[in-house]
Amino acid sequence: MVWFDGIYYQAMKKVKVRSVKLGLISLAAFGFVMVYVLGYQVFAKSRHFGLATPTGTARIQAQRPVKDHCNVNHPSCVADFTSRKHLPYCSQNPHKPNVKQVGQKKHPCEYWDEHQMNPIKFQGNIVMPTRITFQQQSPSGKCGINDPDEGCENIYTFDSYGNTTFMADVERFTLLIDHAFTMPREIVQTAGVLGNFLPKAPERGSTVDFPGYWERCEDPANLKGCELVRIPCLPGTKCDGTYKAGKFTKDTIPGTIGLSVGDVITVGGLLELAGVHLDDGVNVEGESWRESGVAIQIDVDYQNRQPFRFDFWNPGDLHYIYRVSQLPVESYKTPRARILPSGNRMLEDTHGIFISVRVQGSVAYFDATQMQLLLATCVSLLSIANMVVNSYAESLWRHSDKYKRSKYDATVDLNKDSICGLDVDKLIGEAGDQTRYDDHDQNHEFVTDFIGLDGEALRFAATVIHKAHRDGDDEHKDHVTKTYHEPLDNVFDKATASRAARPVPGPGYVSMSTGVVSPSDVS
Repeated sequence: MVWFDGIYYQAMKKVKVRSVKLGLISLAAFGFVMVYVLGYQVFAKSRHFGLATPTGTARIQAQRPVKDHCNVNHPSCVADFTSRKHLPYCSQNPHKPNVKQVGQKKHPCEYWDEHQMNPIKFQGNIVMPTRITFQQQSPSGKCGINDPDEGCENIYTFDSYGNTTFMADVERFTLLIDHAFTMPREIVQTAGVLGNFLPKAPERGSTVDFPGYWERCEDPANLKGCELVRIPCLPGTKCDGTYKAGKFTKDTIPGTIGLSVGDVITVGGLLELAGVHLDDGVNVEGESWRESGVAIQIDVDYQNRQPFRFDFWNPGDLHYIYRVSQLPVESYKTPRARILPSGNRMLEDTHGIFISVRVQGSVAYFDATQMQLLLATCVSLLSIANMVVNSYAESLWRHSDKYKRSKYDATVDLNKDSICGLDVDKLIGEAGDQTRYDDHDQNHEFVTDFIGLDGEALRFAATVIHKAHRDGDDEHKDHVTKTYHEPLDNVFDKATASRAARPVPGPGYVSMSTGVVSPSDVS
């Protein structure tokens, strides 16, 4: 034995089972795995990419309806409010109220501009008042520091039930939405060497840098029948990363447009996307949403994964989608109290539309670790498929006995040792006797075991051949030596060349990990 005998490579042998039926079953199982991994996970879902969540901020502001799209900061700009006598929820309307449509009753309407609507600005949030109730209170005269101690019940008492008004034409106000994002720095720097050859995800961006869409659903509450509607760009302004004018089609949401400072949509259009109707819908107390108020959330979803791309190494172009939903609250209001110069107190109970904008998303990028996980999943599923086929072949197939004989090796009988001083042959009795092939009736069993490369069958065959050769005369031995021993290398070379020239096995073969090679007549 030399020093390099311990350096070797262990190769795994395969059993080639010549059965069309088993081959088709294995192809079906392996094909299902490949379709699931390549077709569904890679091409349909693009899950071979890593995903990163962008972080960002959003800004939203309101503007009153104006004529000819004028600038509200110009002195010549004129508002374009609808007359109150044409608004069904206003008491200035001479028609009787439609109780089913507008709730319980009408209220007087007044006009407010954007500064009155949202006097306190919050980043990414806005409140559009729809109803406000004023109630005046007077000091009770029993709870002050100089008042007589007669028992304090209420510090202030109500002078009246108050006055309630609606904000007119709130649905025609327009909203400007602007947002920006950045990607996590550690994600951007993990592309590695392959990142120099693959498309890179943007590190940052804003509203004007990428195409935008509104998600419109037939059933917004259950997210059914949803489609993406492109936001067209105003000609001459930078939008979608270019200065190209967008196309206005019949599917374009009315009142939506992309500007160089953000995207514009009307309050009425936003409520329609959320499935909210201020006068038709009511809360659990029977109040219309105009009376009670409602909360709306806008999710700005940045993403770039596009399914069924032939260049599967490229996730796709980055874009953003506005997803509008109604939050599960029965009302929204902001109470406020003001002390008047007279010492009385004025309560303002403002109900309205609360709108919150949130930046989120999942941006795909090349990630070697994610690719390795997908490959490991594929290998695991292929192993499971092979296990299923093997279980069928060993348990349910009518050729299971021949299959198992070809797959599993049996050594020679090694029950010649002793356990704690006891003879193993005596412990196991007749069940441990080695298979005997001397009897003519054992011919079929010997052939079957020999095909399966059983150790005892091989030893019996080797013993018979060696004994026959030993007992032969000298002339016979010389003939055997010249005929078989000398050209043995040529025989092996020819056999190897013959196997290499054979066509590639078709679907009638299946491979299994084992330590033996099956003879050719396994069926």
